Amino acid sequence: MGADDMRADDMRGDVDFDTAVNEAWARYRHLLAALLSDLDDRQELIVEQNLEIPEGSHGVLSFSADDDRIVCTIVEGDLHPHPDVLRENIADLELLGWDRDDGDGSFTSAADRAQVDALAALATTTLIEIWGVGHPAFLTGDVPARREPALEVIALPARHSDLRAMVLEALESMSGHPVLVDDDGDIPLPTGEVKSWLRILPARPTLEFFGTVVDHVTDLPAAYRFVATETLPYTGIKLVVHDTCIVAVLTVEATAFSRHNVAAGIGQWLQFVEEVRPEIVAALTHDACGPDL
Repeated sequence: MGADDMRADDMRGDVDFDTAVNEAWARYRHLLAALLSDLDDRQELIVEQNLEIPEGSHGVLSFSADDDRIVCTIVEGDLHPHPDVLRENIADLELLGWDRDDGDGSFTSAADRAQVDALAALATTTLIEIWGVGHPAFLTGDVPARREPALEVIALPARHSDLRAMVLEALESMSGHPVLVDDDGDIPLPTGEVKSWLRILPARPTLEFFGTVVDHVTDLPAAYRFVATETLPYTGIKLVVHDTCIVAVLTVEATAFSRHNVAAGIGQWLQFVEEVRPEIVAALTHDACGPDL
């Protein structure tokens, strides 16, 4: 697995995962707007990123009703703790139209009940762009991200085909669309310019997320040193030097399978690609491998 195994862009064309994710967010936004319009005076509603995805900052949006106004608040403490990233978060929030309180550093946005669609759209965009939430399934709180039984079903897959069917069913439930696979049996993931896939390993009940982090390095000894010495802030993700590229791999054990296994794994992988990969590229570009990758 590595550069020789990575598929070209045309393989992604067979999978409607990106469209499914966009449609899931559209449904979520409309549901959020409906719930906001029905809030009683002084009632609150919380939207929160799943805390079971352990690393990184966790988005929390607090909505409250004040007569005919709906107010959404973001606490600065829920933004990224690293000072450089925090400054970027603050600048991005202001560009999105959030108002910052100079006293406590919190951010607010308000709308009349008749304009809650715009507030719900802003909240959705903020979850995606500030916290890198890849799908409404990675949210918890007072807004149901998807309809599913209240009791999570745990299954014990006996064969590779059983686990594969469970994973596909979970993804289809999350996206609302059939999920196609490529010729190698892998599932392309919505990670933009970073090509990555989800693979169900045939030899053991394990999900493997993988993709190329750096397409080409010229200083291989420096790349090997980086991989050997750097500790990633995302537990379970391993970097591998393959030929002249660096590949990242995340494994999720699924001996006892639940849909949360898939949701948590995808959430962790998407956050890694969004938040950590740029730091790896920058480190290898400027520190290890010189100006040319």
